[in-house]
Amino acid sequence: EKEYGFFLSAVHCEHGIRGETSLADCEFVRALCAKWGVPLTVFSADCPREAINKGESLETAAREFRYRSFQTLLDEGKADVIVTAHHLDDDAETVLFRLCRGASLTGASGISSERKGFLRPLLDLTKNEILENVRAHGLTYREDESNKEREATRNKLRLDVFPILEEAIHGTAKNLVRFANHAAEDDELLY
Repeated sequence: EKEYGFFLSAVHCEHGIRGETSLADCEFVRALCAKWGVPLTVFSADCPREAINKGESLETAAREFRYRSFQTLLDEGKADVIVTAHHLDDDAETVLFRLCRGASLTGASGISSERKGFLRPLLDLTKNEILENVRAHGLTYREDESNKEREATRNKLRLDVFPILEEAIHGTAKNLVRFANHAAEDDELLY
């Protein structure tokens, strides 16, 4: 809190996708925040219905809901900045996804570490490095089981494509992120 120069609060977005396990995740977050004395704001939505109504993918509807929720906190002055847990593997997936869809240099730049109102301080760490830290400190966590379902394009990349790429070329994820960073620098010089 004050001794670090900021006040910490948490936000949890319940997407209305996974039923009881999603509600249990929300309860886990509530209990953890209560235990640590961290104020919590919870947003809930029916993202499957939103996806159908808008004619978009469930992934897109869920992402839009999260960012709409975050923006509400920023607009209402309840937060000066939102810090997300995006990590290096997320960034590499984003870069590969965009490249496979035919991105230009601008689109290949990956996830930015900061943009107005948002910080992503974990982009230099892989998910495994984060989990090693969690285990080293004896922390408990929950993982969204839908991350193991192959319906979403990102999950197909994460579960099927990246393991093959990593086996063929060790360091693939880090190399993609390095490429994206160079692309962002080049793009900045060109425009």
